[in-house]
Amino acid sequence: ADQLVTLKGAGPDEIYTLAECYFKNREYRRVLHLLKKHSETTEGNDRLKLLVVQSLMECRDWEEALRYLESAWPEDQGASDPKSAA
Repeated sequence: ADQLVTLKGAGPDEIYTLAECYFKNREYRRVLHLLKKHSETTEGNDRLKLLVVQSLMECRDWEEALRYLESAWPEDQGASDPKSAA
């Protein structure tokens, strides 16, 4: 997967595959480094954003995880208000 990202023009699917491999190997800092390096791809992909937050949480970097969530999913784009869903 690493060679796919390096040799081929890395698209979201290849980046996700590599990041998921890192995550499953418990290489959370590598996930963060990879997705920061390819931030232009991460911005438009919710699966990649989720991996960022999960990795930050596994690193016990709670404040950074919250900051990332707030910036990645502003309140107006976030989950709907449970009161209005009824």
